Amino acid sequence: MIPHLLPFVYLIVCFLTAYFGRNLRIGYWGTFFLSLIVTPLVVIIALILFGGASRVLEHRTKSG
Repeated sequence: MIPHLLPFVYLIVCFLTAYFGRNLRIGYWGTFFLSLIVTPLVVIIALILFGGASRVLEHRTKSG
């Protein structure tokens, strides 16, 4: 029963990764498809290393 839930969990993690990459040049859907093709973990690490996460945090503090 658990193996049937793994694709759904993977998609949810991909959507969450896309949410954090929504302010990048490739946008929400580009980040989503990239996380589908590669893995969400690799994309999250790339967001952190290349400054995408800091831009998301800056945008969130300015609008909040």
